[in-house]
Amino acid sequence: MRQGFIFDADGTLIDSMPIWKTVGQVYLRQRGIEPPADVTMLFKTSTFTETAAYFQRLGVHEKKEEIIQGIVALVHEAYATEVPVKPGVAEALSQVSQRQIPMCVLTASEQEYLTPCLEHNGILQYFSAIFTCTQLKKTKKEPSIFIETAQSLGCAPEETVVFEDSLHCILAAKAAGCRVAAVQDEASKEDWEKICQVADWTAPTVGALPWHQIFLS
Repeated sequence: MRQGFIFDADGTLIDSMPIWKTVGQVYLRQRGIEPPADVTMLFKTSTFTETAAYFQRLGVHEKKEEIIQGIVALVHEAYATEVPVKPGVAEALSQVSQRQIPMCVLTASEQEYLTPCLEHNGILQYFSAIFTCTQLKKTKKEPSIFIETAQSLGCAPEETVVFEDSLHCILAAKAAGCRVAAVQDEASKEDWEKICQVADWTAPTVGALPWHQIFLS
C-alpha cells in the first residue's frame, strides 16, 4: 500500500514552542502594550494573519504585513541557530527515507525561518516540500488543508499519516480521513488525554513512535 507522511514542525519535529510562549509578549511590550493572558494560546492555534488582526485590535498601529514582519524578525535568528530537533527525529526520518516514503512539512510557521532551521539541524533534505498556512491560505483547523497536502504527495487521505502534537490539528487531520501519529509537547500537555483518545498512535517523541506498526498500516 502506498504511504505518504505529513509532518508538523513546531512541537513535533523541532523544540521551538518555548519561543512562541514569549514572542507575542515581547512584540507587544516593545510597542507599549501589556499582553493579555491569551497571547501564548493565540500563537498555538492561529495564523500570522489572524494574530496580526488581533494585535491591531489591541492597539498596534501597523499594517498586518508589518506586524507579521516584526514577529518573524523576532524568531528568525533563534530558528536559524538555536532551535533543536526533538529526540529521535533525525534517525526516524532517515528510516522513512530508506523506505522511499514521500514526506513533506505542513506548518503554521513561515518558510523563511523554518527552512534555515531544518537545514541547520540536518533534516531539510528529507522533505519534498514545506507547505505553510500562509501559502495555502488555510488554517490547520480545516480538514481540507490535510487533504490538499496529501494530494501533493500523490496520496489519498487514507494513505497518509499525519505527525502532530496539537489537538486541533489532530482533529482536523482525522476529519480529513488521515491517520495520525501524535507526540507529546509541553505546549499541548493539557490536551494529552484527549489526544490519546483520538490519535491512531501516540508516543513521547517521534523517535519513540511504534514505527513498525506505522509502516505496516
